[in-house]
Amino acid sequence: MTADTPETTAQYEAAYRGGRDAVLSIVSGAMWAVLGAFGVGLLWLTAIALTNDTATPPTYAAALFGATLTVLAGDELYHRLHGGTPIF
Repeated sequence: MTADTPETTAQYEAAYRGGRDAVLSIVSGAMWAVLGAFGVGLLWLTAIALTNDTATPPTYAAALFGATLTVLAGDELYHRLHGGTPIF
């Protein structure tokens, strides 16, 4: 078996890096989508508590946390699709 040329080795390394970056990008995007859905869920639970008049201070803290997660996840996913620099 012959040794690979430097050009072939560089191509293998570039293909590996490209594949690795693609997988990391997909996993990271899925993570942000799940965090965004969790944030929307917290906001939904807060809306239910407010309509039932059962809201407490921890409910408002959950709403603030949910809103923050939703905004950050939405911003991250938007900039992944359209380019640019996200907030976080």
